[in-house]
Amino acid sequence: MRGFKLRRASIVLALSLSVFPLTSGGAQGTGADTIPLGSLTVRVRHLTEPIPGAMIRADSLRALADSAGNATLRLPSGPQTIIASRLGFVPDTVSIEIAPGADTAIEVQLSPSVVRLAEIIVGASRVERRVQDEPERVEVLSGEDVGEKTVMRPSNPMSLVSEMPGVRVQTTSPALGGAGVRLQGLRGRYTLLLADGLPLYGSSSEGLGFLQIPPLDLAQAEVIKGAATALYGPAAAGGVLNLVSRRPPRGGRGVHELLLNQTSRRGTDGLVWLGDKASNEWGYTLLGGAHSQIGTDVNGDGWTDIPRLRRLEVRPRAFWRAPSGSSAMITAGAADEDRQSGTSGSSVTPAGTSFRVAARTRRADAGTVIRIVTGQGAVISIRSSINEQWQRRQYGGSTESDRRGTGFGEATLARTVGKHETLLGAGLQADGLSSATLSNATYQFLTESLFGQDTYSSSERFSFSATARLDHHDRYGTFLSPRLSVLSRFADGWAARVSGGGGFFAPTSLVEEADVVGLSRVRGFSSLSAEKIAQASADLTRTLGPVEITGTVFTARLHNAVVVGENSPIPGALTLSNAPTPTRTGGANFFAVYNQEPFAVTALYSYTRSTEWSPDKGRRVETTLTPRHAAGLDVAFEEDEIGTRVGLEIFYTSRQALDENPYRSTSVPYTTIGLLVEQRVGSATIFLNGENLTGVRQTRFDPLLLPSQDATGRWTTPEWAPLEGRTVNAGVRVHF
Repeated sequence: MRGFKLRRASIVLALSLSVFPLTSGGAQGTGADTIPLGSLTVRVRHLTEPIPGAMIRADSLRALADSAGNATLRLPSGPQTIIASRLGFVPDTVSIEIAPGADTAIEVQLSPSVVRLAEIIVGASRVERRVQDEPERVEVLSGEDVGEKTVMRPSNPMSLVSEMPGVRVQTTSPALGGAGVRLQGLRGRYTLLLADGLPLYGSSSEGLGFLQIPPLDLAQAEVIKGAATALYGPAAAGGVLNLVSRRPPRGGRGVHELLLNQTSRRGTDGLVWLGDKASNEWGYTLLGGAHSQIGTDVNGDGWTDIPRLRRLEVRPRAFWRAPSGSSAMITAGAADEDRQSGTSGSSVTPAGTSFRVAARTRRADAGTVIRIVTGQGAVISIRSSINEQWQRRQYGGSTESDRRGTGFGEATLARTVGKHETLLGAGLQADGLSSATLSNATYQFLTESLFGQDTYSSSERFSFSATARLDHHDRYGTFLSPRLSVLSRFADGWAARVSGGGGFFAPTSLVEEADVVGLSRVRGFSSLSAEKIAQASADLTRTLGPVEITGTVFTARLHNAVVVGENSPIPGALTLSNAPTPTRTGGANFFAVYNQEPFAVTALYSYTRSTEWSPDKGRRVETTLTPRHAAGLDVAFEEDEIGTRVGLEIFYTSRQALDENPYRSTSVPYTTIGLLVEQRVGSATIFLNGENLTGVRQTRFDPLLLPSQDATGRWTTPEWAPLEGRTVNAGVRVHF
């Protein structure tokens, strides 16, 4: 469990390949008189990028990977075990058959470990450059972090991203478990969720789409906090969460994994992931999953605290890469999910009636990412995707159905000239929600975009990036969104970054409150104006050997913010309006990482202050469900030789402002503890994970059920603490 491992990085374009073995032919040829030899070239990569300096071992023979990530050994023919390792990466072992007199080449994929000692490849910053030249602040969780969160919650990535500073996964519907990703105090609808740079799950992180992404399929999670409209359009007004998928191996045997998991709360997960190459240029991956959760009334009050869940998903991907560096990815996905909650069995509400809450969701998507390297050194990138979601929801005796979709296309041209890296692009995106019975909430939006970015690096110690985007929205108008980022490495071991930007957000009827009671209660959507945001942040990083310390301050103003009135002017309706005063957020993050094998320690503290206009109270209030203080400590022990990993994590959440809660106006602070133990046994890893071992549960403090149904139809209070309490899960992850 190594949360908070934050890294800044960018994609590095490999320009040359060469082989320079460090061990001499004579040393490797020992025994050649009796055993024929063969040549083995090992290409060491993270995703598509080389890892120079990686150590390649085969028994007593050693070789270091050169600047292109390649190393060559002369080995006796027959079966051999190859171990690839590099400080800052998780070692990997490959078994291979060496043919006498033949030249064999394999590729080994290494995942980054906890500390930022090597280049981590990201795509969220658009322009490809080395990490030390990247002025944009990109935070990354990858490698072991993803592996650990995969076995903690195999069905969704909530634990993966919720442990990044300034990132909070907030449940929007206690009955159905919908959630949104809040960045630096802003509501989840302002966070754009991308998969490999594509909006495959729609144009917002809120709802159930985010919860339908198994982390077994992911290589890393990338986050840009703050106004990123200049980079990705109006849906990224609060920031971007980009989930990068795993790539197939490009040499040697394919990778096949099976994961089985069972929780103490009667949840079951089964996942399979396959990755292999079909030829020298083509490869593929395939994810398939089935998940089941029995509806559970944890505290015995007659209400289902953990929704019943049945979900099936499949996602194939095809990858192509040419020797020139051009590449392509084609992906498609489908999911079918059924969630049910509300009163359990023969139980009734305080009104003496049963109340069922349910959602049936079907989703399908497809996308492509094409990257063409021209003979003149320019890079042409084409991204496109389409997704459709069909959902039927039930709230007691009321049912509603809708269809949501996003179509996206974008083309960019990037070129490096001298000290400038320049990118120009154009995009088109269509978003819509249609329903035969929800005319109050339907919309069809079309946004046309032109954008450009220039990054100037005057030296290895200073660079800045300027981005501007012009969007024409067919309903809200035309907007110019700028963003500027500056990097200064003013002394050895020191790095400072400053960024700021502005943009706009195109409001929809999909607000958090509608997840709880339904879209049929939404009013006022047709009279909304566009929201506008201005944001700035600065951070300072100090690196001392295995220790890295970073401090960040941030602030944002959201003008014309859409707020929801539940008591006025229409009783029982969710009335949307633009606030007369801006939503204000600000705060600071601090984190420190220590990594000295076999131990790793991460400490985090976050301070967030967010206030917004309340139409019901007629004044500014603290944004609900936003902890002022959050802190965490993560300690991990890992011994690769024996395959043992043990992790302990402790997290503190301070008081939160509450609304629509008759039992209290401020929540209770709480602390959770987690413990993970993993042991490798042959090709399998057995794991046992305990979450929330302190047994924190919201219903230990107050009832979840309201004394009576409120005017909007809500029967539960908002969720401000875990509802499931102490949970243990165990399972096995098998490589075959």
